[in-house]
Amino acid sequence: MSLSTIEIPLDQKKLVRIFTTLTLLFLVGLFGFIYSFYMEAANEFWAEVFGSSGLFTFLLCAGLFIVYFPEIKKKGPGLLITPEGISENASMECPGFIPWTDIIGFKDAHELNQKYIGVLVKNPNDYLNKQKSWIKRKTMFNNYKLKGVVIAIPVGRLQCTYPELKKLLDDKFDEHHSKKV
Repeated sequence: MSLSTIEIPLDQKKLVRIFTTLTLLFLVGLFGFIYSFYMEAANEFWAEVFGSSGLFTFLLCAGLFIVYFPEIKKKGPGLLITPEGISENASMECPGFIPWTDIIGFKDAHELNQKYIGVLVKNPNDYLNKQKSWIKRKTMFNNYKLKGVVIAIPVGRLQCTYPELKKLLDDKFDEHHSKKV
């Protein structure tokens, strides 16, 4: 295998499906909340159920819109593998460029039926401190506490399968480290 640049694009179709589902749930929640005001007084219990569940769905989807909207606007590859390292743009944290010299290995990680490939780095605190946004820094810190890795590549957001990406990253890692010896 040669040390060439490999681009793995984001799976925009999946993000559009998520955004469409959120839009539909948002509208259903809004409808349920508004409809609860028009229900008869004899159905006060159901009016409260419709109103509460509608409001909850509406607010949940509105919050998820805030999270997922920037993800749809992302341009460029989700993962870029170069002879110098990898650039990860698939996760919401977007840690950016990670040189091969900082990478000590990869780890399988799973959370809520999502598969991740964790990138084990020499100095995790450097990547935590690089984040300007406190939300992203907190998310990366929670990844570190829960999964044991600061950087987690979400395979579901890329146009490749988990085994393909894992093998590719392991091969490139081995190729880089065998070149140094």
